[in-house]
Amino acid sequence: MRRVCFYDCCCCGSGGEISNVAAFAASGSICPECQMTVEVEWRDVHDEPEVVLRAQGISIASNEMIGVDFDPGYLRTCMELWKAALDMTIPVHDAFKIHFMANRRPLLEGYVKTGNAWLMTLRCMRTTSGGEALDQLRAEIKEFIDWAEDGLRALDALRPG
Repeated sequence: MRRVCFYDCCCCGSGGEISNVAAFAASGSICPECQMTVEVEWRDVHDEPEVVLRAQGISIASNEMIGVDFDPGYLRTCMELWKAALDMTIPVHDAFKIHFMANRRPLLEGYVKTGNAWLMTLRCMRTTSGGEALDQLRAEIKEFIDWAEDGLRALDALRPG
């Protein structure tokens, strides 16, 4: 067992072990993913995850892997269409234009949540080949989240007072 400092970001859901605690504290305890201030705590860590799980009455294989064929094109298509439809850079029916304008904030908030959920899922994955393709997809999703967050900030700037 060892004592380790961790951060957990309630904004984007990222978190992890802090290897250089002094540098992290000097940076203002800022999340590297979303740049928000995060909570930091010290935890006792067992080097074998099974020990922690068994102590909590949970029985699960810690190195359980599932082989899948993953087509990132679906995620890319969703991001492209959602951006294009919301920004009205593609032809859309007038009723949808009204819907997109009236619901821009909740749609953007949903895109941020969806993008973060996708990133959380992709953080659990590792490639058997072509690792840069997975990193590229993560970067594209992060850009999508940034676009949605920029849209939310733009809406906030339009609020009076």
